[in-house]
Amino acid sequence: FRDRDCYVVFVSMNTKYSLSFWRNTPTRYGGLGQVDIPLLSDCNFTLSRDYGVFEEKERICLRSSILIDEQMIV
Repeated sequence: FRDRDCYVVFVSMNTKYSLSFWRNTPTRYGGLGQVDIPLLSDCNFTLSRDYGVFEEKERICLRSSILIDEQMIV
C-alpha cells in the first residue's frame, strides 16, 4: 500500500488497552499478533458517526472499509 501512497489503519470501538492486548496476543491464541498497522480506539464513536457507520439504536459500529483521498474526500 505504501508504494502507492496508501495507508491502512484499523479503527475499533474497543479501548486502547483492549487493542494493545489484542496486538500483544499471538495469533495462535486468538490475538492479532505484531502487525504493522495502526490500531485506533473510537470509544466515543466520533469517527464512526462522522463516517456514517455507527448504528445509534444498537450502539454498534458496522464493519466498513473507507477510502479517503489526499484531499480528504471519501
